[in-house]
Formats: sequence, structure tokens, C-alpha cells
Amino acid sequence: RMPIILNLEVAVKWAANDLSPSEIAEMGNSKILFHEVSTKVNSVKNNFAELTEATDSPQLWQDELF
Repeated sequence: RMPIILNLEVAVKWAANDLSPSEIAEMGNSKILFHEVSTKVNSVKNNFAELTEATDSPQLWQDELF
């Protein structure tokens, strides 16, 4: 499953069940920039800001909801 990011207006409509699945899917077309992080994030023992810094891997784009 892929999460979708909705603005407040659309989120209110979604919560009220006023949108069809196809309408929601159309709204999820925004691109999300993400990057690989250290595997140290997998341990609750690690809790420091550097965990979210990008590794040497290239940044990737998430283009589609499905």
C-alpha cells in the first residue's frame, strides 16, 4: 500500500466519505522526493538527528500512487 498526502480541504471530504476511490487516486499524483537513510534507524537504541541524513545513494522520485 502507498500512503497519499491530502491537503486539509480534501482530507475533510475524504473523512466525510464524499470522495470516490478514483477521485482520491487522481489527487495523489504529486511527486514525493525521498532518499535512503542509514540502517541505524532500525534500532530504537539510536535516537539522533543524523539518522535522517541522506546516504551516498541517489535521491529517488515516487511518481505514481500505484
